[in-house]
Amino acid sequence: MTDLLRRYSDTLAALTRDGLLRRLPDTGTPPDLLDFSGNDYLGLAHRPELVEAAAKAGRRFGAGATGSRLLSGNTPLHEEFEARIARDKGAEAALVFSSGYQANAAAIAALLDKNVLGAEPLVFSDRLNHASMHLGCTLAGARQIRYRHLDLGHLEELLDRHADMDRPKAVLSETVFGMDGDMADVAQLQALALRFGALLYLDEAHATGVFGPSGFGLAETIELAPSTVVMGTLSKALGVSGGYVACSRLVRDYLINRAGGFIFSTAPSPLVLGAALCAWKLLPGLGPERAALLCRAERLRASLRDLGLDTGASTTQIVPVILGDPGPRRFGSDGHPRVRRAPAHGSAGLLAPAPGALCRAHGRGPGASHPQHRRGPAQPMTGLVFLHGWGYGPETWDGLATVFSPAPVMVLDVGYFGKPHMPQADFLPENPDGWIGVGHSLGFARLLAMDLPWRGLVGIGGFLRFCQKPGQDTGTPTDMLDAMIARLDVAPEDVLARFRKRCGHRGSTPGLPGAEGLARLRADLEHLRDLDYCAMDLCPQKRQLPTLFLQAQDDRIVPPDLAREAQAQLSGTIPGTMPGSRFALLDTGGHALPMTRPQDCQRLIQEFLHDLG
Repeated sequence: MTDLLRRYSDTLAALTRDGLLRRLPDTGTPPDLLDFSGNDYLGLAHRPELVEAAAKAGRRFGAGATGSRLLSGNTPLHEEFEARIARDKGAEAALVFSSGYQANAAAIAALLDKNVLGAEPLVFSDRLNHASMHLGCTLAGARQIRYRHLDLGHLEELLDRHADMDRPKAVLSETVFGMDGDMADVAQLQALALRFGALLYLDEAHATGVFGPSGFGLAETIELAPSTVVMGTLSKALGVSGGYVACSRLVRDYLINRAGGFIFSTAPSPLVLGAALCAWKLLPGLGPERAALLCRAERLRASLRDLGLDTGASTTQIVPVILGDPGPRRFGSDGHPRVRRAPAHGSAGLLAPAPGALCRAHGRGPGASHPQHRRGPAQPMTGLVFLHGWGYGPETWDGLATVFSPAPVMVLDVGYFGKPHMPQADFLPENPDGWIGVGHSLGFARLLAMDLPWRGLVGIGGFLRFCQKPGQDTGTPTDMLDAMIARLDVAPEDVLARFRKRCGHRGSTPGLPGAEGLARLRADLEHLRDLDYCAMDLCPQKRQLPTLFLQAQDDRIVPPDLAREAQAQLSGTIPGTMPGSRFALLDTGGHALPMTRPQDCQRLIQEFLHDLG
């Protein structure tokens, strides 16, 4: 077996062990199950009108589009549907895609393309945005600045903090969140984006068909600004498949020329568009169906709450059931969550989506019902505190921290400049199962400096600093920092470039412009230079804490020869002096392992937690 195949096999084995392996369900819904997992919110998928419209379009234009829109795949049906979407969404133009996921990935990647914009944009994203939105940012090479879920005060604070930075800005948010079933304030989002000169990108996948006066989504309730782009899907309430972007004519023309997922894909099938256009035209007359859907959702929430189940802050047709335990005992042998019905109904349960990282099952569709928020019984489990390193921010943990929910998780933000403004020692709430500190680079030292009763620690990147002998310098050399400080007045951009290269930054180190920013940067460099971990008695060996060390061989903060020497040293010292401790030396990933190798970090941390008990 090749190394790649072995890694695939190991991943599947780990998912199976944790009860998280996805499997394709049997075709059809068994008669003893209610289907809460579908997206056909209004029951349109089997409406005779849609079936006939698909057949009619097929007879006229054929079963397939035969090519991309830029070649042979453009038909009058595509143009008619786009004109209808634009009119009903209050936009100048629209563009259809083969799927909602493709629409997000392709459009966002094009809109945030730093080669077009002249600099990497500042992208402000809700922490719970859909995976396809994250993929679009990744394809664009744009790092996200995450704001707390639906916390527009936090978004405003972040926008204000970066207001003077001469870089393009964008705000990304869903309008109805597909995992939690809560809603964003689209009017306030647009107001904030306009105030700070940012493009606003709204994902209306779960709002289209269900919300808005005529069923065209929450964005139907505002007058779209030219800098607002609205995405939606044809795959959920419309009962078909596909996606669209409603926007200005300028943005449409730009996407036609720059969105690879549009340019290089076969156009949506006329069969699909015929049915989707028919469904779209039906939406204004489906007010009673929308009201009934939301009423059933409310009833389901109330019933689940009465059973002691947590449905979060859901107020829409999406009902999360937060189970609190990803273990296999909560799931049936087919990998699906099981919720027993009352004996009077005489059946096995309900069918919901397979378990995921957030340990949530979801009720959706015409049979879904939702109640209001109330917490169920507490599920005590070890909590995790994440702290970023110098020159980074809380977004360091975007691909990692949420994986451990519903365990208590805290992501600290101590700022980028000057001596860290750490929280007070009593900032951690009580947790019967205790807390694990997870620190990246200098963040690990800051966690060690807190006099807290940690159950254990995880140090990622630059760990050799914390295993050194007195007088041994294995971290960022003092003379290098002195040279940076001396050169700061002469060539500040050169200093930033050198540090980014050494630390593996993909973008610029955040900062303030002008004299104030340089002064604070100098203070931070001096603070970093003056730290003496051994003198501060921060070595975890001295505290006898079980510790997991994660390091990459290509971490430029630590020379390769020292990494190899430390690996041999640690293999002989850590197990003996720190019971329960271990280390992992990854082949690649650089200094920013939480961002470059989040899945490997997740796996190793989960194994560490499991062994701690």
